[in-house]
Amino acid sequence: IKDKSHCKSANKSAYNNFKRIIDYEIFRNIPQAEDAIFYIWKSFFNMNKYDYAIKYFDKCLANSINTKDSEALYWKAQCYHELKDYEKAKALFVQLVDYYPNSPNRESAEKFIKYIEQIIVDDALRQIKEEDKEESELRIP
Repeated sequence: IKDKSHCKSANKSAYNNFKRIIDYEIFRNIPQAEDAIFYIWKSFFNMNKYDYAIKYFDKCLANSINTKDSEALYWKAQCYHELKDYEKAKALFVQLVDYYPNSPNRESAEKFIKYIEQIIVDDALRQIKEEDKEESELRIP
């Protein structure tokens, strides 16, 4: 328990320091600011705080430095996947594949696209079966 509280305290301290870097306007468009944003969203992702992570992925994608954009897209898609928003996840994986063909995450993104497509099909079939069942129960014999 002592180690967990120490880690939580260290994460909070690191978050505050990284946040200070990106809050100062003069630092917003330097590579270190993007690194700070990277560490913030990575921390939120690792803590399963996907909504917060998405906020920082967006900051990473919106700045004028593009060194981590493909990685931000990949992990933002992963957040949506974890949140079970498969349509958004798929769209981001497709965007990664289309805009960053040399990304080290491309192959994984392509696999996720196929996996998500199957989830979407399975969900649609399940819904059709449920609707058919409800409809058959409502029929008068």
